[in-house]
Amino acid sequence: MLFKLENGYRVRTTRMTDGVEFETRNRKGETISSVLHSHAEAVPLIKRLTVLDACRFVRVFGGGANTIA
Repeated sequence: MLFKLENGYRVRTTRMTDGVEFETRNRKGETISSVLHSHAEAVPLIKRLTVLDACRFVRVFGGGANTIA
């Protein structure tokens, strides 16, 4: 999955046989971090990234019950 953050960074998660890789890229697209977490460690991190990405999306594009006709 690809998560976009408010600061312009992007975090890509990739399932591996021995865990989940988290690759972070800065605004220029340069890899600044690559970390392998166990599946148990990855689950709460992915949940947080999901929330952060959703909050960013709402701030950028708006949201709410009245936006769908």
